[in-house]
Amino acid sequence: MVDQLTGLMWTKDGNMPGDAKTWQQAMDYVGGMNSGSGTYGYNDWRLPNKNELRSLFDDFLLPQGHPFVNMYSTGTYWSSTSRVNGYDAWYVNYDNMRVIYGGKMDYSNYVHAVRGGQCGLPGDSDSDSICDDGDNSSIVGDNPCTGGQAENCDDNCLYIPNSPRCGTCVKNVGGVIIGTGVTCTPGGSECAAGQTCQLEQGDCNGNGIGDACECYADVSGTAGSPDSKVDAFDLLKMKQEFNRTGCTPETCSADVNGDGKVDSFDLLIMKVQFGKTGCP
Repeated sequence: MVDQLTGLMWTKDGNMPGDAKTWQQAMDYVGGMNSGSGTYGYNDWRLPNKNELRSLFDDFLLPQGHPFVNMYSTGTYWSSTSRVNGYDAWYVNYDNMRVIYGGKMDYSNYVHAVRGGQCGLPGDSDSDSICDDGDNSSIVGDNPCTGGQAENCDDNCLYIPNSPRCGTCVKNVGGVIIGTGVTCTPGGSECAAGQTCQLEQGDCNGNGIGDACECYADVSGTAGSPDSKVDAFDLLKMKQEFNRTGCTPETCSADVNGDGKVDSFDLLIMKVQFGKTGCP
């Protein structure tokens, strides 16, 4: 059964195993569904994460006329989401929609398998196959990907594709890697001269914001602070501080590359990023 809202496909039977299982037994059961010719012709069934389980409900109730059978409205269902301690996993009580955790070996809950929509909720905003909430913590951005990592971490650049399959054109300016916002593909010709196609979740300064989304040149808004865009106010701040030396973050906001002075490298970075909006 396909949920048209989320694109997830669920088994019509809300309890295919027929009985409750420990977390590992649940994982093993769903894994067995993918053996041989699979189940219903598919070999990519999995245990849903806790957000996906909750997505089935409307105001804490299954929608009227739902198509499922053997769905226990007062039962508890395992999710694939583990707690940080590794000992517990989250499960959902279908009676009151409480999301609770319990020992993987201590509790037995029902199993409802799902496939498709591998990112689950909240999804994959830029369709680059790096999930917005890749670690299933329910908090987007709390564990950003970096250094080429693409699984079990959050997309570090939500709205610009930046993955092993589709990346962003970047340029090294004064030792700073800056993203232009132009997407690129391996072997493509999208990047201008002097730019390269960065195909991984790059985060050269380690601040949790992907290089593809970084707006180093967002140095001054109308109130003297970053305003999520690179525009004439930033250019004016650059003009006011140009040729300053001995800079600190407090004294030179236009020292874009952080080398202690405001010079032509900073101006070049601003030129590349001028007009960029939606900065983190």
